[in-house]
Amino acid sequence: MDKKQINILLVEDDSDDSLLTRESLSQITDMQILVHASPSLTKALQSIANNTYDLILLDLYLPDSSGLATIDAIRRKAPNVPVVVLTGLENETISNLALEKGVQGYYSKDGANTQMLVKVIKSALSHKIAGS
Repeated sequence: MDKKQINILLVEDDSDDSLLTRESLSQITDMQILVHASPSLTKALQSIANNTYDLILLDLYLPDSSGLATIDAIRRKAPNVPVVVLTGLENETISNLALEKGVQGYYSKDGANTQMLVKVIKSALSHKIAGS
């Protein structure tokens, strides 16, 4: 049986974090994951305009955007695509505000817990499937 293909947009400017996230995604064996990377909000918005994604993994602090404004920009361009925020900062206030803005998950990159990231991603994807 063919695996479901999932197109993920990884919006991350740090190459080490991008590599770690890709390695974590490789742990998902029951889906075929295609990762498209964008190192800035501007490039991510261009990519969203030209492609269809099943999930967006979003760093909140990019060279051309930071904080909750990054979520707002992504939501305007891709209102129906699940978003999981990736951050190096443990900030409960920002986490709660991000969830209020409609993101499906919030993952601390410092945690380096691959299984948790996979769980968050699968949960976000299941919400999309259920909401489709």
